Amino acid sequence: MIIEYVIPTLIFIFIFFGHWFMPDIMPSTLPFGVRIPPERVDEPIIKQIRQNYRTGLLLIAILMIAIGIWLIIAYTPLFINVGTPFVAILLMGTDYVLAHQRLRRIKEREGWYNGLRQAIATNIQAHDQQKTRIFSPWLISSIIILIMTIALTIVRYPALPAVIPTHFNAAGVPNGWMNKFSGVVSLSLTNILITAFFIVLIRYLPRTRIQLDPSNAERDLQRQLQQRQLVNKLLAITSLIINASFFFISLQTLQILPTNAQGGNTIMTTIIPLFPLAILATIVWLIIRMIRLRNQSGTQRQTTPYVLRNDDRYWLGGLFYSNPDDPALFVEKRFGIGWTINFGNPQAKWWILGFLAVILIFVVLPPLFLHP
Repeated sequence: MIIEYVIPTLIFIFIFFGHWFMPDIMPSTLPFGVRIPPERVDEPIIKQIRQNYRTGLLLIAILMIAIGIWLIIAYTPLFINVGTPFVAILLMGTDYVLAHQRLRRIKEREGWYNGLRQAIATNIQAHDQQKTRIFSPWLISSIIILIMTIALTIVRYPALPAVIPTHFNAAGVPNGWMNKFSGVVSLSLTNILITAFFIVLIRYLPRTRIQLDPSNAERDLQRQLQQRQLVNKLLAITSLIINASFFFISLQTLQILPTNAQGGNTIMTTIIPLFPLAILATIVWLIIRMIRLRNQSGTQRQTTPYVLRNDDRYWLGGLFYSNPDDPALFVEKRFGIGWTINFGNPQAKWWILGFLAVILIFVVLPPLFLHP
């Protein structure tokens, strides 16, 4: 079925365009995760590295399309759904790392920070200036849908058979079952935990420390506050879309939607693919808004004799941050949208272990309750 290729195709498109536009989203003083002084943002070598990086992305895309066509002919859905996104991330990530390493070597060889007065500027009360509502209309709608799903599950539960379908193929035909208690609890608990996760992100991330460019701290602060508001809106909209998808999946699992002779449902096969498309469209909207925000900010006009400290030594490949002297647990990414953990913080290991434990629970436990 052609629908089996929709999700991996959308994932690949998201990965490709995310890598393509990321240099346009990140601050001009952080090309490819390398900290540079404001007066160096227009260096010809940076433009050349950006061109080489995008040429590499195009070559990778052509290769992945060729592999995808071959896999469709050979019909190996497992690798299509799992392997191709992984290979795409690996290849495009390698393309980024090569660009990062080249720029960092040039910066160090030419001494771009020689003679500059370096400083650190932060604003630990920026969240008071944002006036961001945690429970925006998007998040409230998401919570309402969650409550409706749980209420419907409670009302419908007594009428369910002892074993219910919990997994469906591309045609909407059940191919995995659980006893009704395990199936209902696992679906509802997953829905609740995902919603709680988004609420925590929306509540906590705006209150993380903002590191400012001291060359023009006020302008940089306003840009970052607007950027955080956009990310918060993305999280709330994504939560709404995910809860809507759980609602329709529950309608199928609770056997409310009518089925055909094979036990499938055409409504599910039509509606469910729309949810990843909606998330993709939301991310595209965010990328466009953030590019516009950066263009409006333009190159930071230096208003002080200081530049932001050259802190590349704390970043491995511009991706992983480890600084034991930094009390912040989460810091903004240097390449990508959002935040990353400070691996040098003593609390980091507990967050990582907790994250791995949640993944393990959702991966290992459900198959234990499946019926053949």
